[in-house]
This record gives sequence, C-alpha cells and structure tokens, in this order.
Amino acid sequence: MNNHKSLHINLALMAKAPRAGYVKTRLHKAFSPEQACDIYRCFLGRAGALAESWQQIRPNIHLILAFDPPDKPHLWDAWNAWNRQAQSAGDLGDRLQSVVAYAESEEPSAVIFIGADAPELSVEHLDFARENLLNHDAVMVPAFDGGYVLLGLYSRAKVLLNGINWGTDEVCGQTREIAHQAGLKLAETPPISDVDTADDVAELIDRLLSLPDENNNALATALLKITHQ
Repeated sequence: MNNHKSLHINLALMAKAPRAGYVKTRLHKAFSPEQACDIYRCFLGRAGALAESWQQIRPNIHLILAFDPPDKPHLWDAWNAWNRQAQSAGDLGDRLQSVVAYAESEEPSAVIFIGADAPELSVEHLDFARENLLNHDAVMVPAFDGGYVLLGLYSRAKVLLNGINWGTDEVCGQTREIAHQAGLKLAETPPISDVDTADDVAELIDRLLSLPDENNNALATALLKITHQ
C-alpha cells in the first residue's frame, strides 16, 4: 500500500488550443464559433486554476499540460507551472496512454486525467482521487452523459484505456466492465455534469448563481456576457 509521502501523482490536463472552430463544436448550433471558443477558454482557465490551487495545498502533485495541436507549443507559454507535453496521434485512449508513458518514473506513480468540459469539478473530487489511489488501481468521476470527467490510474491499469467507444454514453460502463474483468479495484464518485450543449451552458450558469462564491460569480458573469443572456 502506498502512503501520501511516497505517492507520486501527476495531474494531467488534456487541453485543446482555444481557437474558434476547433473547440466546443457541439455548441455551434446555438452559438458562433467565436462564442464557443470563448466559453471553452473560460472552462480551460477554470480547470488550470483548480489544478494549480490543488498543487499548492497537497504535496507531491506534478502538473502536466497535454496540449493539442502538438505543433503549437508556443500557445502555452503562459502555463509556467506546468510540464508541457504534446498529445500524441490516435484516439483518446492512445493519447491518454502516451501521457501515462511520459509520466512514468521509478517511484510509485499515478496519473489523474481531467479535461476542461466540467467546470464543477472541485478540489474535493481531486482529493477523492488522491485518497483512493492509496488502495485502488483506478478512480473515476463519471459524467451524467455516460462519459467521465476524471480518471486516475496507475500504469498497471492502462487496460482501462483500451477497447472504449470514446465519445459515447458507453464509456463509463465499459470502463467498469474492463476493470471487473481485469480484477482491478475502481473507486468512483456520484456523477457530475459536463458541458456540451447550449442547454448545458444555461443550466451551469443557473447552478453557479445558486452557489455564489467569488469563483462561481466570476465564471457565471463571464458566461452571461459571452452568451448575451
């Protein structure tokens, strides 16, 4: 069993360059490509700030920015707190596995993956992942749509990244089944929302305004300005 002093955790943010027409394309039915990009930029900033604040209060956290497209590293020059690694080619499973390979070291190591589509991901979720990686092979925060917004695992659990129908509502169920078949211990939280549609954006704004704090107010205000609500 690992302990917190020896547990080496890499928190990897899977990030796309915020460029109009390249990110949040499902929002284009209701918003312009520029608006969708601005929404993504807000979410990306929130995810980065969450990770950096968590690193400040928890020991042995190493930040990895896995960026796409791989030929634009200069777009991330401001992310000084992060080790930056270009995403590989292939599907999401291939790209996650390449980050695991990049993060591996001789000391006990795990990678916690997050994205920028779930702005309600919290320090509590990251702490859940950190605590449960002490005695589980993997951890997961599901999304209501059947995917997940966080996955943490050791390299021995990389099988969880194979044979998944990425981008579908089967991702969580398939991950659970693979873990069961492989005899891996998987911990998970109740699901939270990710944001893919205009309705998701509107519902997120309502929830942020109902749980006011400085960060929630700032994000809600920014989203209201972008969407002209």
